[in-house]
Amino acid sequence: MKQNNNNISLPKNIKQMGNIDENLKIYMEDYVFTFLQQYSKSCNNEERIAVLIGDSYNIDGNDVLFISGAIKGEHTSLEDGMVKLTDESFKYIEEQIETYFKGCSIVGWFYSQPGFSDYINDGYINYHKQYFDKKNQVFFLSDPIENIGGFYILCDNDFKALSGFIIYYEKNDAMSEYMSNNKSINTRSSEDKLKAKDERLMSMSRRKNNINKSMHSLSEYKKMTNIFGSLSAVLFLVCFIMGAGLIQSDDKIAELEKRLVKLDDSYRYILSQIKDDNVQSVFAQNNTKNESSSEQTSSLSTANTHTTEKHTVTTTSTTENLTVSTTQEQKDKVSETTSESISKNMEKQNLKKYEVKEGDTLEVISKRFYGDRSKIEEIMSINGLDNPHTIYVGKTLLLP
Repeated sequence: MKQNNNNISLPKNIKQMGNIDENLKIYMEDYVFTFLQQYSKSCNNEERIAVLIGDSYNIDGNDVLFISGAIKGEHTSLEDGMVKLTDESFKYIEEQIETYFKGCSIVGWFYSQPGFSDYINDGYINYHKQYFDKKNQVFFLSDPIENIGGFYILCDNDFKALSGFIIYYEKNDAMSEYMSNNKSINTRSSEDKLKAKDERLMSMSRRKNNINKSMHSLSEYKKMTNIFGSLSAVLFLVCFIMGAGLIQSDDKIAELEKRLVKLDDSYRYILSQIKDDNVQSVFAQNNTKNESSSEQTSSLSTANTHTTEKHTVTTTSTTENLTVSTTQEQKDKVSETTSESISKNMEKQNLKKYEVKEGDTLEVISKRFYGDRSKIEEIMSINGLDNPHTIYVGKTLLLP
């Protein structure tokens, strides 16, 4: 990289693409941008590779990268499902630099992957480390079918997406001459083409299967949601019935007051016949435990608060409230069933937490963890997102 070139004047006739990263500003000449678009769109849905030519400067403490040329990949090979440059390819690139871009150097590489959006696998990262590991050498990924593209830099052994770049317009005779003399001719063998097509079809088939699995999981999730809604309605109905039963119990309490008078005389007689101190002690303990129940029915003991009456109220209340206790047991069973269902559903979903990092999108997260974009809708559904662009750095997402 050329250092301390503060005399370099920045282009004025420019067009900004996205937000510009202050740490590394990328200027791509319009002829280069046009050539890469034509090169990727003329490939009959086949993947292609090229190298980026230019210069790097440090201006006012900021790194600035100028991309003034691009050389297409010739004599390439297909390895591990990826188009790669060979020794013959690099020899060809050196010859083109000497012919058209003398004094410039390789500042990065370009890769076109039709139909795969901005999906990045470990193969791209390892390839970048092997051949383009110098400071500020960048990676430009493009999908001509979805008409998207963007720059990446290597950061902590992983690609970091840059927010944008700048297209500048100026006379570029070198790139114009190279474009005139090097049309986008496909030099790959028929065998390589067939192999690439088969691998692409297999990859698309896997992506389709993943999408179908995701749709099935989403359908199951909706079914469970409906079941939980029904259980909630049942719980509400049970609570309502119990409340109505408690209101009706006022009449039963009034009837108990009448029975107290009759039972009091009989109970006094029983106590007078008991001589065993131990038996009397047991009755005393029972009377003490049931004092709280007698206080809750204060309307029953307006003037008479004798301990024997409390025991009688407890005995009679147990019989009269049998229906209410049974209803409570049913409510507990329903609650336990609901909790078990929710727990089993969460285990079935096998959710895990992930904290959003800088440069993340739902598409990037889905491809990082599942290899493609198939999990985007499921992630949005689980996290209650209506818009895939509403996530932010530091937000915790639940992932299936």
